[in-house]
Amino acid sequence: MARRHTPGQVIAKVRQGQKMLNDGRPMIQVIKELQITEATWYRWLQHYGDEKNATRTKAVKDGMPPGVGPGSMRAAVPSMGTDFSILSRAAVAER
Repeated sequence: MARRHTPGQVIAKVRQGQKMLNDGRPMIQVIKELQITEATWYRWLQHYGDEKNATRTKAVKDGMPPGVGPGSMRAAVPSMGTDFSILSRAAVAER
């Protein structure tokens, strides 16, 4: 049975692996220590490799819609754009 990792665990392992590679360890040693295959390592790098992707993926996994950051106004008021367009149409109609 395949072992599953949570997004937080994957991000931690990718960071740990990148640090080991930067310290000069060979790739084969890194993936053995992380107990993953080379294909898994490259797949994780593609999805979680940079900080932006890691944060976005974790936010989506936690239930936040894509493109909405944790502190953004759209997260607090998701229908604000729709309400604004209704108001602007009403203002144009009154003229």
